[in-house]
Amino acid sequence: MTTRQTTRDGDRPGVPEQVRQIELAEDVRIAAIGIGHPVARYYRDGIMIGSPEELESTVVAVIERLLNESA
Repeated sequence: MTTRQTTRDGDRPGVPEQVRQIELAEDVRIAAIGIGHPVARYYRDGIMIGSPEELESTVVAVIERLLNESA
C-alpha cells in the first residue's frame, strides 16, 4: 500500500470522528506515527517523522512515554 493510498483511506468520511469518540469514551490511548504524513489532525497523540529510519526509536519513545504517564 502506498502512502497516497493510506492517506486516502484515512481521509474517509467519519474516520476522524470515530477516532475522537474512541479517545474520549474508552480507556484507550491511541498513538499514531505518520512517516511524512501529519497524523496529529486525526490523533491526539499523533507524531510525524521524516523517514522510516526514525520509526524504531520513535515507537520506543512513544511506548515509554505512555507507560510513564500511566504509572
